[in-house]
Amino acid sequence: MNIDKELIMTRDKNMDNIVNAVSYITKTSKKDLLSTSRLRNIVDARKTIFKLIREIYGYPYLVMGRFFKKNHATIIHQINSHDQLMVTDKNYRLTYNETLDLITKDADQFNMGEMKTPDKVTQNY
Repeated sequence: MNIDKELIMTRDKNMDNIVNAVSYITKTSKKDLLSTSRLRNIVDARKTIFKLIREIYGYPYLVMGRFFKKNHATIIHQINSHDQLMVTDKNYRLTYNETLDLITKDADQFNMGEMKTPDKVTQNY
């Protein structure tokens, strides 16, 4: 197998693992997370996915967009929305931190491999 295909397979697996972790925490089906649904809970879960992939793996927006069949600008917008929600929405912040804890503590369960760990947000506004 050539290196490009291995890299793509690894990236896809890493993103899929994040989707699985968010699906587990939010109790939202993977199918719903990958759908075009605009329900608030599903959109919020996708924001978490995009932010975690960007923070942990640093993948470019275009790569993430191709995987999720979204325009790269959509990914950027969702990540910016995530940042705003972390400041204003306590429940969103708790869900994000719970997901981050699951991923960092139980990385083996989700086959996370080598990753950098973003800081938890503990601001109380």
